Amino acid sequence: MISHSERQAARQRVIEWLRGFNKKVTNRITMRFAGKRVYAVVYHRGRKSGKDYQTPVVAMPTGDCFVFPLPYGAHTDWCRNLMAAGGGRMQWRGGFYALRSPRLIQPEEAVPAFPQWLRPLLRRTEVYLQMERALQPDARLRRVLVYGAGVLGSLYAGKLRQAGYDVTLLARGQRLAELRARGLILVDEASDKREEIPVPVIDRLDPGNAYDLVLVVVRKNQIPTVLPALAANRVTPNVLFLVNNAEGPGALVEALGRERVLLGFPGAGGQRSAGEVRYMLASSAQPTTVGELDGQESERLWLIRQMFSDAGLPVTVCNNMDAWLKTHVALVSPMANALYMAGGDNYRLARTRDGVVLLVRAVKEGLRVLGALGIPVTPGRYRVLAALPEPLMVWILQKRLGQPQVELLAARHANAARDEMTTLAAEFRALARRSGVKTRAIDQLYAYTDASVPPAPEGQAEIKVAWGPTIAATGALLSLGLLAAWLLRKKPRGRRGSCCT
Repeated sequence: MISHSERQAARQRVIEWLRGFNKKVTNRITMRFAGKRVYAVVYHRGRKSGKDYQTPVVAMPTGDCFVFPLPYGAHTDWCRNLMAAGGGRMQWRGGFYALRSPRLIQPEEAVPAFPQWLRPLLRRTEVYLQMERALQPDARLRRVLVYGAGVLGSLYAGKLRQAGYDVTLLARGQRLAELRARGLILVDEASDKREEIPVPVIDRLDPGNAYDLVLVVVRKNQIPTVLPALAANRVTPNVLFLVNNAEGPGALVEALGRERVLLGFPGAGGQRSAGEVRYMLASSAQPTTVGELDGQESERLWLIRQMFSDAGLPVTVCNNMDAWLKTHVALVSPMANALYMAGGDNYRLARTRDGVVLLVRAVKEGLRVLGALGIPVTPGRYRVLAALPEPLMVWILQKRLGQPQVELLAARHANAARDEMTTLAAEFRALARRSGVKTRAIDQLYAYTDASVPPAPEGQAEIKVAWGPTIAATGALLSLGLLAAWLLRKKPRGRRGSCCT
């Protein structure tokens, strides 16, 4: 017969297998809807690695606390991380919470917090985690100033206003007159839905105007004209720059102080025509991205994340926004300059192979610049671009560049913001000079930032695509495959010996 200890050991092996399966498979599926109902998302930092993690868990409120079942025991990584840190943060039913004072409790204390229908599923859970709420779900950044009334500033102001935030929009010149005469009008490019949203408008930020948060949504080359007013206004503690930036936050910190500055980037695109803003939210691959200068997940960062989430704007947090922004410029600056080479027309660029080849080579050069400077490519998925064969990337881009989404999200912005793209290209070339990396393609495309330089002839295909590395790599892989096949098919010879009679 199987002893009790053997049954317990077998049960523990099954639990450990399920724990590993859930960690690698089930959790990735659950994360798609966690944070909205019974499932919550807890954010925690590794005890040894220092990396930030997010894990879907079941959470149930009870009084001023939350209770979490631990079906795999208290030694799960997320529980141990929260215990070691003395707390963490959580998203649950659309609200964001700071949690503190973690402690393990027994089923008799925990189970009454759960509804009757859920209790049978918990009958084998022997320990629970309880943590106190440190941040109320109604805590918000109430008063928000959006500094800049272009396409993105108007979009963010309108969406936040619809979500119930006290939003003011700062505009100047013709745009100020448009907003005062017609109001803010947003048109969703995907659905053609038109919305008129009343938003208060001002033309300047006075030193005594107090806001919980200022969102700066302007072009990079406009930052020097914005900083004096922000610096003079000391009563607003939080300033989030949703701005392209390849030179780093030094000028922002020098003007405002490190404690006031946050970095980010918007997750949308569009154009303004006849007083209306036609917009398209970027895909889930690039939501609105925000972060603290030191990479920490602060309380105000969580409130900002909740604010964008309330407004229906997909948002994520990055723990190295400076690297994220430099990586972004390494990708979008070659794209914009290649568009200028094709007369600002993405469809024409798709048919002009020389422009696509230079775009591919410039992106690879930019990634090498980042590597030489010790700047991590962020997000890490873009590292694959350095390894992809040039012919494959050229083929893919020729297919993708001819799509209407590229026109709305890239071409129209590049044409409307040539001054900003020129500034960003110059900033990145300064990084390249520091790195010592040769950037022939970047330099060649940079010439087209000058509007007086004529575009390349449509369909030009004089630059040879670099097939050599691809052929060499293919040959090496084929040789390895043939060698492996030969080794697997080779049979060991039997020993020759004398026959005894």
